[in-house]
Amino acid sequence: MLVAVFVVLLSACSHYTAINGMPAYHRGLSDDSRGYSAQIDGADPKTFRILAGGGYAKDRNSVYWSGTPVPEAHTQTFKALSGAYGKDDANAFYDGQPIPGVDLSSFELMSGGGARDEGAIYNGQRRTQACDSKTYKVLKAPWYADSRCVYVMGKQLTDVDRSTFKVINSVYGMDATHVYMFDKQLPGADPFTFKIIGNMYEEDVAHVYYESRLVPGADPVTFHPNDAGSPEARDQHRCYRRGLEVDCNTLGSGR
Repeated sequence: MLVAVFVVLLSACSHYTAINGMPAYHRGLSDDSRGYSAQIDGADPKTFRILAGGGYAKDRNSVYWSGTPVPEAHTQTFKALSGAYGKDDANAFYDGQPIPGVDLSSFELMSGGGARDEGAIYNGQRRTQACDSKTYKVLKAPWYADSRCVYVMGKQLTDVDRSTFKVINSVYGMDATHVYMFDKQLPGADPFTFKIIGNMYEEDVAHVYYESRLVPGADPVTFHPNDAGSPEARDQHRCYRRGLEVDCNTLGSGR
């Protein structure tokens, strides 16, 4: 009866299962597209249980992530915070790997994804020093902010005015005096006249940019990309490919 209940509990959660009453883990697809299950060596069926989120499990001897023992984890104190994050009395973990530098006393999940402690934000194993981790929130991925600072793709923006910062789209953001392409500041760009032309070109009243790089000498009044999706462009004086001046006779040739 104990074995039957054990098998039902395993089958109801995550990828953990049982083979002949022993704990097992259902792994990637095999040639028949059904996948396969592998018994977890050394697991104790009497004390084995799946933890919150279904990624972690433990018994009296070990902690497991995706069916693999986590040797650094302490089974007596380990708690799963999600399918990926967990912690014990010595470490925090992501996907079964210890996360260095964590303040365990304040480490917790964030509602928008990821985790935080008193001084930093964690996206998987990546640690980002935060100005105010308690107020950290998503603006529009990959843009994040707290009460004092702005972040993109795990990096803190420098020389940014948090009070006036706003997201343009998933690539661009601006404050009252600067325009950003991810963490790169567009040199001299005017936020009030900035617009996205397309094909990785942007302009303001006085400049043209390719990605975050200034296109020297380009005329924003007459500048336009040649075709949708093309890195080629022209203005009334010159021709360009990926923001660099080229002979107009080579446009469309791929040279």
